[in-house]
Amino acid sequence: VFNVPGHSEFHLQVAEPTSYLCRYL
Repeated sequence: VFNVPGHSEFHLQVAEPTSYLCRYL
């Protein structure tokens, strides 16, 4: 786990798009 100030932004840019793609795959 990386404790960085932009962790929330990283989550929005990576985890959310990934879940979006998984829905349509």
